[in-house]
Amino acid sequence: MLAGCATPHRIDPVSEPRPIACQRCYDEVVEVRRTVGWHKMRRTRKEVIKKHRCPDCRKDVTFYLEDGTPMIRCPSCAPEGVACDLCRPPAGAMEKK
Repeated sequence: MLAGCATPHRIDPVSEPRPIACQRCYDEVVEVRRTVGWHKMRRTRKEVIKKHRCPDCRKDVTFYLEDGTPMIRCPSCAPEGVACDLCRPPAGAMEKK
């Protein structure tokens, strides 16, 4: 007899790929992904990588490491924090590689 998992599961919306609302924030995400070294990604504590004031959002944006994963938190684009590798360009924009 097969037994199923007793606890209900839900998909965490923060772990789903999602578009960033503003092109400048997305450009910063690309830069952070490009420049954060693997030695930093092995860290387990929360650490701020970079902060900036986005001229498009007019908000303070924070890039940080959480359990070794580069993250972005922007009140407009990602208020709950999103992993940088899950960020997609704004609708209608081309993704930079």
